[in-house]
Amino acid sequence: MRACAALVTVSDPLLMDCALARYRPLLTPCQAPEGSHAGAAWYEGDSPVLIREPVAAGAAGLRFPARILSRQLFAGMVSGARPFRAEDTPPFRFRSLVMVVSGALEAAAGPASRLAIPLHISRNVAGNTVAEQLLHQFASFLWPSRDLPLPQQLNAFGEALRATLTLEDHWFSSDLGRDLAVIIGDGRRAVGATLNRPLWFERLQGLESCTACGGDPDGQPLRHATLRCTAVVDAPQAPGPGWTALEQNRLFLIPRPGDIEVSRL
Repeated sequence: MRACAALVTVSDPLLMDCALARYRPLLTPCQAPEGSHAGAAWYEGDSPVLIREPVAAGAAGLRFPARILSRQLFAGMVSGARPFRAEDTPPFRFRSLVMVVSGALEAAAGPASRLAIPLHISRNVAGNTVAEQLLHQFASFLWPSRDLPLPQQLNAFGEALRATLTLEDHWFSSDLGRDLAVIIGDGRRAVGATLNRPLWFERLQGLESCTACGGDPDGQPLRHATLRCTAVVDAPQAPGPGWTALEQNRLFLIPRPGDIEVSRL
């Protein structure tokens, strides 16, 4: 199975639909003629909402609700997978954490009990993929730090993912054969890694012309000067001007919409 992923995170949930009008064509890049599955996740308050469904051949992709009020939206596609299994279709969720992946969506080599995941976390693993176990392993490293002040918590996001990807058993290590990129968020901030699979990102500091709003009384498109947005997508090349490559084997942190910090794994 092959997966691809996207994240759109905005400063104002009232402007998520305005940002999605720009990025919606990039949210379903790996659709196959058959055996395609799609999923999306966003937040209602602090709680993630997930939808997952099979995608018929020739369909445009996932059917989003008419209005999404959220600071983060995750989108995932899987190709070459039949029959449809919701529990194996990204995004994956554990409590307030949501994860999407790009690359090879591999079956797990063993149960989550083989990893350093506490029972109260591992018993939430519902599917049978390495990616879902990665999320729960990340949560087990992050959870002791969840009550820390914000700057330390942001550091803990990166440290937890780095620890997950360098486990001694190398289930998630960045070896030559690993083709995987992951993005994990909690509704406000996000962290991710590119393991031999690059991604692309764009930062917006204001939206000059919104195609989603009805326009002003004169019929001119509205300008959202206060919008801050960071978008990350899986694409074979730059989707357009202003996009920057997240090169292979990088760790990236999105502490707030409009920003991104990148370092080597």
